[in-house]
Amino acid sequence: MNIASPALAFPVNWSPYPFQVPLWKYLKGGGRTAVCVWHRRAGKDIMGINWITACALQEVGVYWYLFPTADQAKTSVFESITLDGRTYLDFIPKAVIKRILVSTMKIELTNGSVIQFHGASNPKALRGAGIKGCVFSEFSFMKVQAIESVVQPMLVRSKGWALYLYTPSDKPEDTHGEDLYHTALEDKDAFAQLKTIHDTTDHYGNPLVTEKDLIHLRSRGFTEDRIRREFFCDFNAVRFHRSKDAMFIEEMEKAESAGRFTHVHYNPSYTVHTAWDIGIADYTAIWFYQVIGSEVYVIDLVYNRNKNFEYYLDRLIQRPYVYERMIAPHDMIRRNHLTMDTRLYEMNLLCEKHKLPPFLLGRKYLREQMVGKTREFFSKCYIDLTRCIHGIDALYSEGAGKEKRKHPENDLVDAFMYMVMDVEEQRLLQDLEDKRSNYQRLHQPEKTISDYKVLNYQMRGYH
Repeated sequence: MNIASPALAFPVNWSPYPFQVPLWKYLKGGGRTAVCVWHRRAGKDIMGINWITACALQEVGVYWYLFPTADQAKTSVFESITLDGRTYLDFIPKAVIKRILVSTMKIELTNGSVIQFHGASNPKALRGAGIKGCVFSEFSFMKVQAIESVVQPMLVRSKGWALYLYTPSDKPEDTHGEDLYHTALEDKDAFAQLKTIHDTTDHYGNPLVTEKDLIHLRSRGFTEDRIRREFFCDFNAVRFHRSKDAMFIEEMEKAESAGRFTHVHYNPSYTVHTAWDIGIADYTAIWFYQVIGSEVYVIDLVYNRNKNFEYYLDRLIQRPYVYERMIAPHDMIRRNHLTMDTRLYEMNLLCEKHKLPPFLLGRKYLREQMVGKTREFFSKCYIDLTRCIHGIDALYSEGAGKEKRKHPENDLVDAFMYMVMDVEEQRLLQDLEDKRSNYQRLHQPEKTISDYKVLNYQMRGYH
């Protein structure tokens, strides 16, 4: 985009890096939603300030540039200096600036447009303005409410554009950045791009960040998790607390590398099974899974403590799933000393009341057998990152010798292993049934004369 007049030229001594050109073309062509997950030092805000300025010059309106906090907005735009010694305001032609109000972080242009910088930490303060476009800097660190309840309705009404520029968050619970990226990938009208240091260069083909730079950062105390997050845009880098002595660490890291911890959608064409570890003083954990062909899709997880059994049944009822197998641990056969009923019987009465399938009692397995089968299982399943994040974290950190009451991950892992054993047992039974059917088909005896009506006669004349 080149906007020229006798008084100005734009952009001001800037052009997008080669990897940024597709984004610029998408926005210039009228694209309305762009999600860019770029590594640290990839020029995110320089791209943002140039694009928002281009739009403000081309069409009069109010344009917002949001940061997670107001202090970040002030520091990044009004106080920061780029590697070549320029402030971000130097990218805006001075001839088009009517005035700059530093106290309110507002830039008024001579054509009537306004570029307003805001912090997103107070969503209520953002209400009231009609905007035509918005840049979200470091979206993964923002409060999602600021976007969902305030900014997006304004953009819908004005048919405005939204440009999201960020690296993954350093907080495991902040998954909205990854969710947005995957949503954009599935939207044919949106632009989605994830770039690591291996994907970016300057105008001369030189890497923006080199392996030598990473060595220097490690010497200054940067952890591998931080490097993976900031320079390789790994959403999982700080999500899981990996224990070196965890039982499944090797198998899980292979599964993670193979993309098996991802967004897994519920398939309404198949039933959902649940595997439980039921606690009283300790935690109750429930894994939700679907078996489709040779793969298992783990779609959901519920866990809590100090809740009655109906609380967990309500969690099932609230979900849109159609249930089939409900696997309870083997110790549910223990009797209630007050009523002399088994806990399993009591639970099934409540299931009948809520029109849920009855529980099936899991077998008692050797723990070594369960651990071995679970290690094999990670190469056969997909686990949803959003709804099962705490379960994945538990599997990553579960080691030997932990006291169950102090570590809820033990209960999550036990329920997961019950799920694994049930899946394997059902597959074994199905294999046996298939073999039996094949044997009967291959060894069906040929019809003999006894299958037909035989003439009856008497032998006469012989005594």
